[in-house]
Amino acid sequence: MKKIIAGTLIAGLSISAMAMSKEEIAKYTNNKLLGNDRMVILSGKEIGDNLAILKGFTTAPDGSKIPFQFVTNNKVVITSGGQVFDTETKQEIKVPIGDTSEFKKMATYSIGKGNKEYFLFTEPECPYCKNFHKNFKEENLKDDVKVYVYMYPLNFHFFAKDGAIATLSQPEDKRAAYYSKIISMPEQELIKELEKYSFNLYERILNSMNALNQREAQNSQRYIEFVSKAYNKNFNSRVELIDFCKSKIEAFKKDKARYSQYQKVTKLLDKQIGEPAMALGVSGTPSIYTAEGEQVEGQLMSKILYKN
Repeated sequence: MKKIIAGTLIAGLSISAMAMSKEEIAKYTNNKLLGNDRMVILSGKEIGDNLAILKGFTTAPDGSKIPFQFVTNNKVVITSGGQVFDTETKQEIKVPIGDTSEFKKMATYSIGKGNKEYFLFTEPECPYCKNFHKNFKEENLKDDVKVYVYMYPLNFHFFAKDGAIATLSQPEDKRAAYYSKIISMPEQELIKELEKYSFNLYERILNSMNALNQREAQNSQRYIEFVSKAYNKNFNSRVELIDFCKSKIEAFKKDKARYSQYQKVTKLLDKQIGEPAMALGVSGTPSIYTAEGEQVEGQLMSKILYKN
């Protein structure tokens, strides 16, 4: 369980300082989920009435030992990853995503006209998304399928947020075609296209130059090279690069119409990331979910979406 979840769960409970005896532990393991030979409980601590933290390990099919720690009341088990399992049925208990009508309104665009609805999260720099979108076209979809598409820029891709903002800046009926265009653009062309709508790339480069995280600084070097090639410009000093990036940002902000559109679209992007994506538990791209909130495994995407 993540610390914040565990902290919330046990707040206000009287916690015993004593480790539990084998007999006390048995009260919490007398069920179908934990009462098996593969699950070895090493120790436990009661943290309230009929509630305990147990620590131990399980043996994988290949013989390796996998440690675990979870909270249980003998009816449910809450794992360290925040998953909740019924101890009798052994099935995970999931919170339904609820009413998705508002999520649909936030979509960047949708394709298909069917009754089987799916939510797709993508971003323009992800290599797996580039490959996926080669076939993701209206004419390839099954007749009963409709897909709502959302931008989900990954932080380590410097073009991703700009690409999302640029796509959301298009008229709604043009976004699908625009996204298909930019997702296949060479980097040097992409820079000049995306800076019509956003300046995030230049901010990221500036921030990375002062970053304590060396990986971030190293990552930015490839984008600096893209900018250099796009403008046929050699940056002979750090100051020269800083001045170039600042000039790009300042020129964008001085254009009041563009900057106003940027701010409006950024709010929409934040809603897509903050509501549909978080409700579904998105962590990577491309990710696709059913209307009930179940994630579709990668190898099944083509099978559920496409005619052939």
